[in-house]
Amino acid sequence: MESERDKTFTQIRPIIATEPIGEQSDIQKFQDTVLRPILKLQNEFFLQLAGHTLLVRHPDWNLLSDEKKVVLLSSWVSKDPDVKKQIEGAIIGLMTRSELAIYFENEKEIQRRIRAFVLERIKSGMMKSKN
Repeated sequence: MESERDKTFTQIRPIIATEPIGEQSDIQKFQDTVLRPILKLQNEFFLQLAGHTLLVRHPDWNLLSDEKKVVLLSSWVSKDPDVKKQIEGAIIGLMTRSELAIYFENEKEIQRRIRAFVLERIKSGMMKSKN
């Protein structure tokens, strides 16, 4: 039975139309039906987190080349344990109980995908706001 919490969390997620290409693995289905909508919902949060944190750590952020920014962003998302926990919490905190069970079964692979998606969202969001 779905709890009120689970219903609320699935209802607030944006709908993302994805066309499956061929046979999809369970992780691919999870990515398309759970991760992508949550990531889209949390996009502004990730952009604000990145903007604040990177400006605090690198006051000269706006003077850096795009290449240097990408290197710093990649390092920040993949190596900073505090950031990794904040990103993970922002995503798994919006999962239902059944989704969490799938997440815990495939934690390492799903975390890798989350970091890759968040990095791409932040890079595109920050580069877009620059123009």
